[in-house]
Amino acid sequence: MMTTKNFDMHFGMVVQVAKEHGHVTRHALCEMFGLSQVESSQLIREVIQRHPELFSWDPSTGAHRAELTALQRIEASLQLAPKAA
Repeated sequence: MMTTKNFDMHFGMVVQVAKEHGHVTRHALCEMFGLSQVESSQLIREVIQRHPELFSWDPSTGAHRAELTALQRIEASLQLAPKAA
């Protein structure tokens, strides 16, 4: 089971890619963080399962398009959440 701490880290990675590229792809995650294609796919899937409203599939580019305003709102709420002891 994915812990909140791991999810926050993974979400942050996706946000970082989305901010830099305007979208999220496995390739971008692999390049930025040294992940494998499988790890990148799992990470994207995990974030989309928790927050499907943040992304839409763009078939012309084969990328998950990020809604940056929504990503930043969720990112801010994760950073403000009290940390578990």
